[in-house]
Order: sequence, then C-alpha cells, then structure tokens
Amino acid sequence: MASWFEKDEKRRFARIKMPAQVFIRPSQAIIEKQIFYYPVNYQPTAFIKKSKRLEAELKINIASIVEQKDLLENAFQDGILLAKLFGKLVQDISQGKNMAFTKKGMKKLEQISLGFLTNSNLKQNGSKSLHFFELINLKFIAYSKNLIQTLQRSNSTKFIFQDDLSKVFLIDKIMPKFKDKKYQQIALAKSLYLFSELINLYLASYWELLQEHSANQEPNKWHQSLIGISACGLDIKLNKDYALSTKLDIGLFFPETKTYLQLKGKLSRSVVTKKNEKQLNCIDFNFPDYKQQQAIENQQQIYQINRCFIGI
Repeated sequence: MASWFEKDEKRRFARIKMPAQVFIRPSQAIIEKQIFYYPVNYQPTAFIKKSKRLEAELKINIASIVEQKDLLENAFQDGILLAKLFGKLVQDISQGKNMAFTKKGMKKLEQISLGFLTNSNLKQNGSKSLHFFELINLKFIAYSKNLIQTLQRSNSTKFIFQDDLSKVFLIDKIMPKFKDKKYQQIALAKSLYLFSELINLYLASYWELLQEHSANQEPNKWHQSLIGISACGLDIKLNKDYALSTKLDIGLFFPETKTYLQLKGKLSRSVVTKKNEKQLNCIDFNFPDYKQQQAIENQQQIYQINRCFIGI
C-alpha cells in the first residue's frame, strides 16, 4: 500500500514543495545511560555512502600527486583516521555512551584534541600545502575541544554544551574556491578539497547533535528547508534519521506570515535521496486538529500565489 507521500494526485490533502523553517526532535529523551541524549542516528545510510565516496575519490587523487606523495599521503591518512574516531565518539553519544567516564575513552578524547598534525613531517619538509592542512586542523581541534567539554560537563540527566561553533572558520572561506575547474584538475588541490569535505562531514554530525539540544532557539532562527508538506504529514531531507515509528515533536515557522505551528508526528519512512547525499525522512502527523490543517493549507495557498506573482 502506498504511503501518503507516494500517492501523487490521489491524496486526500494536497502536498507541495515549499520552504519553511523547521525544528524536529524526538519527543522523548533517554536519561537512563551515561549521558542525556535523544535517539537519533547522525550517520545514516546517506552519510555512510557519502563518506565512502569522498574517501575513495581522495585515494584516487592522492595516487596522482607527484611531489612529496608519501609525506602528503600520511598526513591525509592521519586526518581520515582521526575524523573516523571523532565520528565514532558522536555515535557513542547518540547511544548514551560517555567516553569521559573511562580511562580508555579519555585517551581517545586526548587524541582528537591534539589534531592530526602532531606526527606529521609537513612543516619540517616545507610542504606548500601545510597552510591548508593547518587550517583544516584548527577547525577539527575546535570541534574536538567542544565535544570533550560537552562530555565532561554532561551526565545522564543533563546535556551541557558551549555554543561556540557558529563562527565561520577561515578554511570554510578558502575551500569553496577549490571547486573551480582549474583547481579540480590539479591532483593536490582536489585532494585537499575532498579531504576538507570528508572532515566536514564528520564534524557536521556533531553539529547536528548539538542542534537537537537547542530547544530554546526562537523559531525565526530555525534552519530553513525545502519540505514536501500536506495537512497530514511532511517529508524533509536531513543529514540524520530516526528509527521507524519514532515519535517526534515538529515545529514549523513560516516567516512571511509569522505563522508558528507545533505538531506531533512519527517517522513512517527514511530513504536515501537519488544523489546519496541526504536522508529523506517522511513523517506522519499525529491527529492534527482542524486549525492546524487549515493553517498548513493556507500557507500552501499563500506560497503558490506568491510564486505566480513573482514568476518563479
């Protein structure tokens, strides 16, 4: 039997793609383990596929580097291994594990806090790429120290974090330039770009985790997403997913009319998008009342009318 988001024009309620500022979080937090957490998978199938793709492309490009190949390959490999360790620590949190509680865990935390250049010989050998590695490493260390502080300050009943990762790091201003065709044809430049993307992927999983705990944000500060919405449910592309039938709290904010809706729902399906870059989460609303359904349909109509007037 087709789900509501697969029924095309046979639906009882019309569904359209439109922008909205969205906040979604599991209705129930878990407080029975080492750290307070919400049951969310921050590294779903889409994440795994993207990380494998980036790593495979990186290895291919590294093989084409001519100068200082062995030296650079070691630096890239050290970074990949540490990024994976960082990602494992994020997954541990999402399962209620706090690595700050054990000696073995503390060694892992110390390892990520130092970054991936501690054993590198790039500086001694005067590598031209050292500056870029250092900038990527600075961002990695900033995220790592934030994660460590979170683990050390949190426990089974509270999750405490420092919101100091919102700034734009210098590497984030530089790397988009490496997407240019002229750089993509240079093995080292493309390798640095892919490496930065891979590191960012793991760091972003921690950022997603922090957003789960930012309940006090004002609706107008929520992230804007393109969603498929009807009066009975929505679908949204995210970098995370939830277990099937997970009960969810959904906040929707439509800035044009300053309309705010609070709904309950549950995950009905999660699939990887065609480009394997995002996880499409499909959510059924739990018995929305008439006013809520009417508000959604009003927002749909306003959006469609505005599109007609501005010709998009």
